[in-house]
Amino acid sequence: MEFQTVSLPELLHNHTIVASKLLKAGPILGRFNDYLDHGVYPFFLEGIDDYLPKLLNVLEKVLYEDIPAAIAIKTANVPVLKRMLWLVATSQPFTPNIERMSRNLKISKKYVYTYLDSLKRAELLSGFFSSETGYRFVRKPSKILWKTRTC
Repeated sequence: MEFQTVSLPELLHNHTIVASKLLKAGPILGRFNDYLDHGVYPFFLEGIDDYLPKLLNVLEKVLYEDIPAAIAIKTANVPVLKRMLWLVATSQPFTPNIERMSRNLKISKKYVYTYLDSLKRAELLSGFFSSETGYRFVRKPSKILWKTRTC
C-alpha cells in the first residue's frame, strides 16, 4: 500500500479526514495489530510461524552469552535472570520488592539490583525511576515493564 505524506500540521488540523482516508484505503488496523504482535525484527519477513522461535533464540543468546560476558556472571546463574524476566512479564506493571525478590530467588539484594540493571541495559526491561529522593530513592525501586514490543 502506498500513501501520501501527511505533514504534522495537516494531521493535527485534519486528523478525522486523514483517518477516514486511511480506513477507506484498506485493512490498516489489521496490519497495525500484526505489527503489535510481531514487531519489526527482520526475521518477521521470513514468516510469522518462525517469528516467535527466532525471537526466543535471540532472547536466549542475550541471556546466556551477552549478559554474562558484560557483567561476568556464570551461565549457571542465568536461570535467575530468566525467573526475574518471568516475574516481571507475568505481573505488569511490576513494582519490585527487592527484599522479597532476594529471598525468593535466594540471591543477595546486591545481585537483585545488578541483575535488574543488566536486564535493563540489555533492553529486555524498561525501568522508570521513582520520584523519591535521597535514601527513599535507593529503597523504593520504580515500576518495571517487560519490553514486549521493540521498534
